[in-house]
Amino acid sequence: MATPSKSAHPLRPFGIVAIVSGILILVLVAIIWQATRALFDLPPSPAMQWGVSGTATRGGTGAVAPSMPPIAGIPAREESATDMYYDGGKMLPIAPTPAPGASPDDRLRVGERVIRTGSLTMRVDDAAKRLVELRTLTETAGGFVASANTTDRNGVKTAYATVRVPNEKFREVMEAAKRLASTVFDESESGQDVTDQYVDLDARLRAAKAEEAQYLEILKRASDIEDTLNVTARLGEVRSRIEQMEGQMRFLNDRTTYATLSVTLTEEAKVEVPSRVWKPGETFNLALRGLVESLQGLADFLITGGVFLIGFVAPVLLGACLVAWIVWRIVKRITRR
Repeated sequence: MATPSKSAHPLRPFGIVAIVSGILILVLVAIIWQATRALFDLPPSPAMQWGVSGTATRGGTGAVAPSMPPIAGIPAREESATDMYYDGGKMLPIAPTPAPGASPDDRLRVGERVIRTGSLTMRVDDAAKRLVELRTLTETAGGFVASANTTDRNGVKTAYATVRVPNEKFREVMEAAKRLASTVFDESESGQDVTDQYVDLDARLRAAKAEEAQYLEILKRASDIEDTLNVTARLGEVRSRIEQMEGQMRFLNDRTTYATLSVTLTEEAKVEVPSRVWKPGETFNLALRGLVESLQGLADFLITGGVFLIGFVAPVLLGACLVAWIVWRIVKRITRR
């Protein structure tokens, strides 16, 4: 008997047609919405405003919208050369951040920014005296002593000092410090050029301050509490970055204005004649006293040993002998039977 063939499900063609029709309807609605928005000059959608469009993001790439809601007139991102913000129906750029690095004009404007460090390990005749002289020549050069201390080990003194001197006087002070020593054991010097870092940090700081000024201007035009709170939050973030960058600038200014020199001053080992007056009689009395104390110690040892033998060892030996005699007597009687 022939088996009847299965017929296609009657709803399958209808389902496919429904899915395709739904997709086409969604595409048609999106096209109509875009055309209507362009026709009536409506504000851009949040996705367009905050980073979906390539013209409103860093370097023209897509990005996810930030957690803070969009507000009219508030920049979408921090410190970007292509960041935009919406104001009065238009997309306006935030003050751009210069490209990193130092151009020849930048180097001419800020000068060469170099962190110089050095160290000296030297032998001196008098550590305390030479430390005072090192302090004097440092202060004469316009610098200061950052730290200093002296140690004394078995009569040999060692002074440690860290001095900060103007960058242009670094070599001069280092050579003058070497003349304080009889021998220079170790000498090192290094320099780190941070001009690019300094210029880049200065540019980002100026851009952040310009962004802060824009936020302050937007804050004046804020019309409701929600916008005011959100602008204030953004303003707090910018000010936090400004304070951080200002701290970094102060550090770089300090390190590039004053060089750091670490100096170790060690005395030679000294052999000195004792200043005490020699008294043979006193030496004999001390030796005799030591002998008597030694004999007393020996006598104490013998007394302690005798008491130990009499009080502990003798009773133990007597008990052992008594037990051995009893055992011997018992064994003897048994053998006689």
